[in-house]
Amino acid sequence: MKFIQSIISIIKKPFRKKSSKAIKIKNVSGLFKRNKLNTAKTNKATTSPLYSFLRKIRIQTRLILSFVLIILLLLVFTSVYTYNKSSTAINDNVKSYSQQVLNQTSTILANNIKNFEDFASDLAINNSLQGSLELYANGNEDVRFDEKQKIIDAFQSSISNNDAIKTFGLYATKDYETILGNSSILEHNKEILDSTHDEKTTKWVQYSSNGQKVVGLSKSIFSIITGDYLGVITQIPDESLFTGSYKDLDIGVDKVTGEPFDIFIVAKDGVVISSRSANFPVFESNDISKAIAKKITELNTSTGNFESICNEENCLITFSSLKINGWYIVSVIPFYYLNSTADDLRTNIIIFGIICILIAVLISLLISKSISIPSVNLVHYMKKAKDGDLTISITDNGNDELSDISRNFNSMLININALVEKVKQSAQKILDFSNKIAISSSESNNLSQQVSITIKQIAEGANEQANDINDGVETMSILSNEINVVGDNMKEVAEVVGHTKALSEGASEVVNALNIKSHQTNSASDRIVKNITELSSSMKEIQKIVKVIVGISEQTNLLSLNASIEAARAGEAGKGFAIVASEVKKLADHSKSASVNISEIISKAQLKTEQAVAEATSSSLLIQEQLQTVNEADHTFKTIFTSMDKIIESMDRMSQSVSSIMNSKENVLESMQSISAVAEQSAVTSGEIFESTLTQMNASKELAEYANTLQAMSDDLEKAISIFKI
Repeated sequence: MKFIQSIISIIKKPFRKKSSKAIKIKNVSGLFKRNKLNTAKTNKATTSPLYSFLRKIRIQTRLILSFVLIILLLLVFTSVYTYNKSSTAINDNVKSYSQQVLNQTSTILANNIKNFEDFASDLAINNSLQGSLELYANGNEDVRFDEKQKIIDAFQSSISNNDAIKTFGLYATKDYETILGNSSILEHNKEILDSTHDEKTTKWVQYSSNGQKVVGLSKSIFSIITGDYLGVITQIPDESLFTGSYKDLDIGVDKVTGEPFDIFIVAKDGVVISSRSANFPVFESNDISKAIAKKITELNTSTGNFESICNEENCLITFSSLKINGWYIVSVIPFYYLNSTADDLRTNIIIFGIICILIAVLISLLISKSISIPSVNLVHYMKKAKDGDLTISITDNGNDELSDISRNFNSMLININALVEKVKQSAQKILDFSNKIAISSSESNNLSQQVSITIKQIAEGANEQANDINDGVETMSILSNEINVVGDNMKEVAEVVGHTKALSEGASEVVNALNIKSHQTNSASDRIVKNITELSSSMKEIQKIVKVIVGISEQTNLLSLNASIEAARAGEAGKGFAIVASEVKKLADHSKSASVNISEIISKAQLKTEQAVAEATSSSLLIQEQLQTVNEADHTFKTIFTSMDKIIESMDRMSQSVSSIMNSKENVLESMQSISAVAEQSAVTSGEIFESTLTQMNASKELAEYANTLQAMSDDLEKAISIFKI
């Protein structure tokens, strides 16, 4: 049965390998299904109306539109903000500039008018003029003639030299007799002169001259002494008195007519006093001048500006008070001029915006091309891959996401190639396996036939095996007796080994004791050497001290000699000192002699000490050699102990082996009996094996049919993957 099962396992082995691969493929297909579900969820999340609308537009168009819209929005917001800010700044600057210019002009104009008035005022209070006028008023014809000539001679020159005066008149008495100047003013302006007759201040009035209305001043002359009326001075200024201050003032030029914008002097009632253009005629008022005068009166301020409609144009009106007769100098600037710079800026911004949009379109075209071209290329290669061409490869040297997609696409194709190749190889293997199965089925039939022959051989072998078993039982009995003899010998060897171990342990204790004594002797010898060495060092120190004492004795002897010499010089007075010096010398000689003896004794002792150190050192070396020998003996005994332990251990194992052999003897006998019983059963088993052989032959036929089916499936798989080019 075991033989048949091994054959079946050999046949099933390739199927087991294939099934594991099928499981792997099944797992991969499950993974694809999960990825497909995840993709479906993602698609569901990205199906909003806006997303769907954008996906209907091509990528290139989307990119161009997005770039243009972004640039357009930025330009619109920037342009509107810049235009508003610049317009406001320009208007504020122009307003401030025009206001400052008018303020300066009004100051200059006011000074010129004041100088014009002061000329008349100074002339009216001139003592010479007043005296001549008083004499003229009260004198006869000759006196009047003389005084008139004096006035002409005195003031004609200064009046003529005053460029600001166009027409001058000096009239005496209440009858307005002409003393100096033009008498034509009297013809049409007597009523005006009468109205200012009692005015002691300078009065600006409107005269009629040569059929034209002109502005001038009237200054009544009163006597400083009596206060009587003496006459009147009339002065009509030259037009340059007013227009000279603002005629050439540049506040802008009308682009259509080329004329400068209007600057004029207006009174509170709207009458224009002076003007540099025909839009505001002098000594006339129109709706514009009246509206301006009214607005200035409402504002009730000396300087300022406001917006107004002039000739259907929005204009900036700037005014500044002259502080004379309620006159104001006014400038009119259309807002289209004020906004011209801002309009130019707006035009430039629009042009710049168009250029930016064009550049954005070009850039977006370039960027969209960099996206659309690789995308179209990728779609083209995907279509080829869909048609089964797996030999393609996309070449993209970029570093963007599309390049990553292309490289991943190439990697995917490589993986698909590998998968298809593996499928082809698997199909080929299946074909090979089917062939092998067919071969195995034929072999199985042959083996079945051989099994029937083997059954007969087994029956014959069973009889021979029974005879051999009986011989084996007798042999086992002889082997059992021999094993008993070996066991007795092992016991005797164990006793001898135990006795030897006891003797070795005693010798080891003696060696240990000797080792301890050797260590103690070595320590004592070291201490002796150390003490003798220290004694030698002390003797050397004593020798140094003795040398010092000898030196001191020699110095003392020398000093006593010197003392004796000095005592001899002293005579009788130094005898006592000489005796002391003699005794000191003797003491010094005795100390020197004793020191020399001590030095000799110490030298001899030191020599003996050095010899003792040498002997002690030699003894120490011998003790160390002895100690080394004892250590070696101790090591040898330890090695003997280790070997004895191993011998004892081996004897124990040998004894156990012998016991095991004795036990195995019984088991072998039982096994021999069992083998005999098995031999009897072999005949019965042979019949069963014959039946199994018939079953095996039927299984071989079924296996051949499976092989044919598997080969057909392999052909279908080969056709399915043949569409792919790898």
